[in-house]
Formats: sequence, structure tokens, C-alpha cells
Amino acid sequence: MQHTYNVTIRPDGQWQGGRENARVPFFLANTQQEAEETMCEIAMQMGHSRVLIFGAEGELLRDREFGRAKAIFEVLVGGGPRPDSDDLFAQASSNRPH
Repeated sequence: MQHTYNVTIRPDGQWQGGRENARVPFFLANTQQEAEETMCEIAMQMGHSRVLIFGAEGELLRDREFGRAKAIFEVLVGGGPRPDSDDLFAQASSNRPH
């Protein structure tokens, strides 16, 4: 399952990051760049995730996705996450001819 997170500006000028449609943000930041970096770090830890970064006027600036290759690999292997799926994915990638 993919998680979607947003980076948006608040009326007080601070930037916030959190789950899409959540009432309370995960964190507040002074700059958009700081908020984007923090939200992307969180998203990477959550697995198959998407981060939408919105500008000061509410326009979508960037749409970043994390963990998709791992999620596709787990489906191809035939099931959900396995404790060793990260190791298998890394091994398969390193054994590929260049």
C-alpha cells in the first residue's frame, strides 16, 4: 500500500509535512527545502511512499516517489514483504551484467 504525504505552507508562513488529509502535521519547518528534505526522509523509511510538494500559492511543484522498486519486487516474488527481501533485491541488482 502506498502512503501519500504532503509538504504545504501554513497561514503563519511555516512549512509543514504530514500525511495527506491529516489534521495534524508530523512536523513544522522554517523553509520549504527543510520541510521537503524531512518529509522525504520519513517517506523513505515508510517504504512505498509518495511525497507531494506544494508551493506557497498551493501549486504542485514536485511529486516524488520512494520504495517503488522494492514494492514491485515483492509482488513479482509472490507475496508481501519478507525479512530478507531487501537483501535479495540488492543481490539481484548487483549480479546484473552492466
